[in-house]
This record gives sequence, structure tokens and C-alpha cells, in this order.
Amino acid sequence: LVDIQKTLAEAERISTEEVERIQAGANADIIFNGSRQYDENGNVIYSKNDNKTPIESKADRRASLLAMWDNALDDDDDAFGDVSDTVANKNIDETKELYMRAKAVADIQEKVARSYISFKNQNKREPEPEEMFGIVQKIYNDVGRENNAKKQAKVDRMSQMSTNINNAQIKKAGYTKVLTNFEERTIPDLEKETGVKMKITSTYRSSGKYGHEKGLKADVFPQNPTKENIIKSAEYLLASPDVEVVFTSNPYVLARFKGHSKLQDATKYDNSPEAKKGKINHVTHFDIKLTSKFGGTNQMKEAYISAPKPPQISAAR
Repeated sequence: LVDIQKTLAEAERISTEEVERIQAGANADIIFNGSRQYDENGNVIYSKNDNKTPIESKADRRASLLAMWDNALDDDDDAFGDVSDTVANKNIDETKELYMRAKAVADIQEKVARSYISFKNQNKREPEPEEMFGIVQKIYNDVGRENNAKKQAKVDRMSQMSTNINNAQIKKAGYTKVLTNFEERTIPDLEKETGVKMKITSTYRSSGKYGHEKGLKADVFPQNPTKENIIKSAEYLLASPDVEVVFTSNPYVLARFKGHSKLQDATKYDNSPEAKKGKINHVTHFDIKLTSKFGGTNQMKEAYISAPKPPQISAAR
């Protein structure tokens, strides 16, 4: 956490004080202030069209960049998942915020540096102060638009998931709409997007527990369990809005997605007497707990699964 804070502090200093100094040499002190001229006594001559001093002008431009900063920061990053506001997750929340702010600044600095080099190579000269400001401004605006698009995509995905779940048609006893949607939509979409063929080894079990008996659990895993396939499928499931928890002891997943709020380590359970007695091993499957936030959690009882009606025979006259 301390290292992240140091990185963030330095990144913010660079974003507000050092962007204009990139390869500017002797002109570094006047970036964003326009050109500077002096009278015969060595005093700065201000522009006729600008009543502000260079210091005031520079402050305004920095304020402009800071305003763009709010849009440039992406407040949602899957590296940490959807962290709740509970006391237990307070440190994760703070770390997530610091991480994302530092990451956003670092990404922007890299874009600025690349744009600067590109400008210099194309124009065979250093950018003028106003040109440098334009480069930075464009990058911040572009990043802001990208992040806004990501946020909107997430909202759209949540809305579509809610629609899909509530429109699901239950066809199996014990199933819920959310389980039906998971089996009929989420898994096929995962396979299509990742190219990883999945197998569903367990869903509703009348004698089950921990949620299987309620139609809110499913056990899944790649048919070809290579490291790449395991990580790709886990990443998709962790990002899927209908998945609340991925319970597994697979070492690839635990290492790759450590700290993700949806990921729960099943290692301790796998070593329990209950698991050993039942020969349960979560290394080779994902125990998926489905969310109830979209509704669709009422089960279809056996009595409501309609059997085909026999043909009616007209009474003889």
C-alpha cells in the first residue's frame, strides 16, 4: 500500500508539474504559458490579449487538466472485482482506489510520451507549448471517453442480464430462472467468446446443499482443462453479472485472480473431513453461486412441469 501511495504521489506530481517538461529543455518553465518576451530591463511583457500573468495562466491550464483528470480515471477495474463497502473490505477498497488512480496516471503518461515522440519524429522539431498542451488535452479527453464507454457497456450488460433472466423459461424441475439462464445463455456465450468448451457437471440436486437444492448453484469446468482454458473461463465467469461467487481451489485461478471479490478459495474445504469423505475436489471444477439481485430465484416444482397432454377422443354418438 505504501509503495502504491508513493507511486501515486509521484504520478500526480508528474501529471500536474512535469508533463510540460518532457524534453522541453530550457523552455520547461514556460510550458502552457505561451511565448515569453522581455523588455529592455528584463521584465516579462504580457500579451495584449491576456490580462493574466503567466503564473495565473499556468494555474488555469493546470486546473483544466485536473478537470479532465476526473474523466480520465476509471473507477471500475476487474483486477479487484466488485468490492463491497463492508468494514472487512475497507482496506481492499482503499487499495483498489489507489491502484486504479496510479495505473490511470501511468497509462496517461505513457500515452503522452509516445505522442510527444511521434510529434517530434513527424515534425522534426520540439512541440510548441500550445501544441504540447493540445497533446495532453487530447489524451485526457480520449481516455475519459474510453472509460465512459466502458462504464456504459457495463450498465448495458447488467440491464441485458436482468432481461434475460426474467424472460427465461424454466424447463426442468428444481430449476430457477437464473439457473436456466446460466445454463442456456451464460455458458454458451462463454464458449462463443472464449472458444473454451465447457462441461456442466452439476446443477439442481434435491438432496444437495449449499444452494444446489435451491437451484442457485452449478458446477462447471473446461472440457479441455489446460491452464489457458481454465484462466480464460474463470475470467469470464468472474466478470459475468449473474455470477456471485466462484468457489475453487484451482491454483491457476487462485494465483491469477487473487484478491478478486467474487473468488473464494476452496482449499480449506477440500481438506475437510466432509470433502475427503465425499471425494470432493474443487481443483477440477468451479462451484458457481448465482446471484439473486436480478430476481428469478423461484423454483419450478416437479408438479408444475407439464407432461404432454394425451389426445382427446370424441365421445361416440
